[in-house]
Amino acid sequence: MQRALFGFAVLASVAAALVFGFALYLFAAGYSGGSDPQSISALAFPLSFLVVIVVGVPTSLVSALAWAGYLAAARRSRRPAK
Repeated sequence: MQRALFGFAVLASVAAALVFGFALYLFAAGYSGGSDPQSISALAFPLSFLVVIVVGVPTSLVSALAWAGYLAAARRSRRPAK
Protein backbone atom coordinates (compact mmCIF):
# COMPACT_ATOMS: atom_id res chain seq x y z
CA MET A 1 0.00 0.00 0.00
CA GLN A 2 2.78 2.39 0.93
CA ARG A 3 4.56 1.76 -2.38
CA ALA A 4 1.39 2.49 -4.37
CA LEU A 5 0.84 5.74 -2.46
CA PHE A 6 4.42 6.77 -3.14
CA GLY A 7 4.00 6.07 -6.85
CA PHE A 8 0.78 8.05 -7.00
CA ALA A 9 2.37 10.97 -5.13
CA VAL A 10 5.30 11.06 -7.53
CA LEU A 11 3.01 10.91 -10.57
CA ALA A 12 0.82 13.69 -9.17
CA SER A 13 3.90 15.84 -8.55
CA VAL A 14 5.14 15.28 -12.10
CA ALA A 15 1.70 16.19 -13.45
CA ALA A 16 1.68 19.40 -11.42
CA ALA A 17 5.16 20.30 -12.65
CA LEU A 18 4.09 19.72 -16.25
CA VAL A 19 0.99 21.88 -15.87
CA PHE A 20 2.92 24.75 -14.31
CA GLY A 21 5.67 24.40 -16.90
CA PHE A 22 3.11 24.66 -19.69
CA ALA A 23 1.54 27.70 -18.03
CA LEU A 24 4.98 29.30 -17.76
CA TYR A 25 5.55 28.58 -21.44
CA LEU A 26 2.26 30.27 -22.33
CA PHE A 27 3.10 33.22 -20.09
CA ALA A 28 6.46 33.68 -21.82
CA ALA A 29 4.86 33.32 -25.25
CA GLY A 30 2.35 36.02 -24.36
CA TYR A 31 5.11 38.43 -23.41
CA SER A 32 7.39 37.74 -26.36
CA GLY A 33 4.73 37.73 -29.05
CA GLY A 34 5.21 41.28 -30.22
CA SER A 35 2.50 43.74 -31.10
CA ASP A 36 1.04 42.02 -34.16
CA PRO A 37 -2.75 42.14 -33.67
CA GLN A 38 -3.25 38.90 -35.61
CA SER A 39 -0.73 36.95 -33.56
CA ILE A 40 -1.96 34.18 -31.28
CA SER A 41 0.40 35.38 -28.54
CA ALA A 42 -2.17 37.91 -27.36
CA LEU A 43 -4.31 34.96 -26.33
CA ALA A 44 -1.45 33.04 -24.70
CA PHE A 45 -1.00 35.46 -21.79
CA PRO A 46 -4.55 35.21 -20.36
CA LEU A 47 -4.66 31.55 -21.26
CA SER A 48 -1.68 30.92 -18.98
CA PHE A 49 -3.64 32.25 -16.00
CA LEU A 50 -6.64 30.15 -16.96
CA VAL A 51 -4.48 27.02 -17.11
CA VAL A 52 -3.06 27.73 -13.66
CA ILE A 53 -6.47 28.40 -12.11
CA VAL A 54 -8.48 25.62 -13.78
CA VAL A 55 -5.87 22.86 -13.96
CA GLY A 56 -2.84 23.87 -11.90
CA VAL A 57 -4.48 24.54 -8.57
CA PRO A 58 -6.52 21.29 -8.48
CA THR A 59 -3.47 19.31 -9.61
CA SER A 60 -1.40 20.86 -6.84
CA LEU A 61 -4.07 19.99 -4.29
CA VAL A 62 -4.16 16.38 -5.49
CA SER A 63 -0.37 16.25 -5.28
CA ALA A 64 -0.35 17.65 -1.73
CA LEU A 65 -3.03 15.19 -0.62
CA ALA A 66 -1.16 12.30 -2.22
CA TRP A 67 2.03 13.19 -0.35
CA ALA A 68 0.07 13.61 2.88
CA GLY A 69 -1.43 10.15 2.41
CA TYR A 70 1.96 8.63 1.73
CA LEU A 71 3.49 10.28 4.80
CA ALA A 72 0.60 9.13 6.99
CA ALA A 73 0.99 5.55 5.75
CA ALA A 74 4.75 5.71 6.28
CA ARG A 75 4.28 6.91 9.87
CA ARG A 76 1.83 4.12 10.64
CA SER A 77 4.15 1.44 9.36
CA ARG A 78 7.12 2.77 11.37
CA ARG A 79 5.37 2.81 14.75
CA PRO A 80 6.67 0.10 17.06
CA ALA A 81 4.11 -2.47 18.12
CA LYS A 82 3.38 -2.59 21.87
